[in-house]
Amino acid sequence: MKGAVHTDVHPHNILIQPKESAETAIVEAFLKGLDPAADNVGPVPFPKVETKERLFVALTDLESAHLITNSDKHHFMIQPHHLRALEVILGAQWGPAADIWSLGCLIYEWATGGLLFKYDAAKGDPQEILGQMVRILGDLPPDLVAKGRLAKSWFSTDGALKSSPKDIGLSLEAMTVFNLLETTDYEPPLPDDFDDHELASFIHFICQMICLDPQERWSGMDLVGHPWLHSALGWIIEVMERKEAERSAERVINAPSSD
Repeated sequence: MKGAVHTDVHPHNILIQPKESAETAIVEAFLKGLDPAADNVGPVPFPKVETKERLFVALTDLESAHLITNSDKHHFMIQPHHLRALEVILGAQWGPAADIWSLGCLIYEWATGGLLFKYDAAKGDPQEILGQMVRILGDLPPDLVAKGRLAKSWFSTDGALKSSPKDIGLSLEAMTVFNLLETTDYEPPLPDDFDDHELASFIHFICQMICLDPQERWSGMDLVGHPWLHSALGWIIEVMERKEAERSAERVINAPSSD
C-alpha cells in the first residue's frame, strides 16, 4: 500500500478475482456442481476452473490501515499474533516493513502447509514467539531490542531473553527444505520443473521478508522484481485455492446436522 501500512495482512483480507471473461465459466461450473437433492449446511466450495486469464489480487479491509506520515506514533500493537513482526512485539516503531513480515509468514504457510510461528493464545506469552524467532532466525538485533518499550519485560539487562530457548532449532532455510521436500505430513503441489535452483530462489525470496531487522527487509517494489515471483506466482495461487477448498470441505463435514 502506497503511503500507508495495512497492519492486518492475513488470508481473509486477500481476495483473488479472475477477469470478467473467466467469471462466467467459474459461475457455470459452480452451479453445475450443486446437488438440488442435497441439504448441506455451511459454505459450498467453488470448483477449480482452469483458466489462462490473468487473476486480480486485492488487499482489502483497510479500516486498520495507518498513514506512514504518522509513523512517530506507531508503537501500539497490530497484526495477528502468529504474523506479528518483531518490532511490533517489542513495542518499537513500526512501518510498511511490518506488512512485509506478515506477507512473508503467509507465503511460507501457503507453501509448506504449516505456520512458521505457533502462538498459544491461551497462554498469551509473547516470549513464546520471541523464542521461536531466536531458534529459527538467530539473535535479535540489539538496537531494535533497545528501542522496544516492552522489551524490558522479556529481556535481561545483558539483552538476553529471560526465558531462553532450551534447544537449537532448524534455520528458516532448513525448515523450508524439510517441509517442502522431506516431511510426510503434507505434500505441497510442487510444479514438475521444481528443482534445486527454484528451491534456492524461493528460500532467498522469503528470507528477504522474514528478516528480524525491519530496515533490512525488502520493500514491496523490491519483491516485485524478484525472479522467483515471476516464475512461481501461478504455483502460489494454486496452493491458496487448494487450501481454501480443503478448509471449506472440512467446514461442511463438521457442520451440525439439520435433522
